Amino acid sequence: MCTEINGKQLKSSFWLDFSIAEYFGSKAILNYYYRAMQDWGTDVSYAKELVLVLNHKIAQYYEKMPLFAELYYDLWEKADEQCRTYFSEPGRESSLEEYLNFLD
Repeated sequence: MCTEINGKQLKSSFWLDFSIAEYFGSKAILNYYYRAMQDWGTDVSYAKELVLVLNHKIAQYYEKMPLFAELYYDLWEKADEQCRTYFSEPGRESSLEEYLNFLD
């Protein structure tokens, strides 16, 4: 299980969960993504880890499985945009700052 990315300790199981979904194909990856975003997309602690994992999954598959890399890129872009929008709403500025600092 990947518990650290770029020196950041992860408290979620997103890396492992996406890795399991990969064995079942693109549809399973999409299904897990939508469930994760629904459950955790508004919690900055988990949302930032989800976006980080998606970004690293792009790199993992960039050369050996371009279709997975493209899927992860699309999901990363979508998740990042959703998080930036949600955490930019009034009263959530500190969450946006935490989100951006974590991913920087």
